[in-house]
Amino acid sequence: MHGTNVLGAVIDGTYLTALTMNDSLFQAGKPMEYIWTRASFDSYVWMGGAGCSLALVIAVLVFSKRADSRAVCKCPHQWPCSTSTSRWSSACPLC
Repeated sequence: MHGTNVLGAVIDGTYLTALTMNDSLFQAGKPMEYIWTRASFDSYVWMGGAGCSLALVIAVLVFSKRADSRAVCKCPHQWPCSTSTSRWSSACPLC
């Protein structure tokens, strides 16, 4: 059981109402009243999966001084190369 699945039904009543109210106010050209909505909660509290992984990889590449940590985060992909006779090129634009 995941927390988002269990608590989603409980918090949707509050946060989705705030989101709907903000949407209506925005459509009417008025300032939005609610700063914290379901989208904020999902982005900052329950962020997970690829979002956290990507942030971790970027943080390690930017701030880590250890060569072994940086080596784990380097891009292992082989990219297609249209000018090469081989199907894959060893040059990755991210590396």
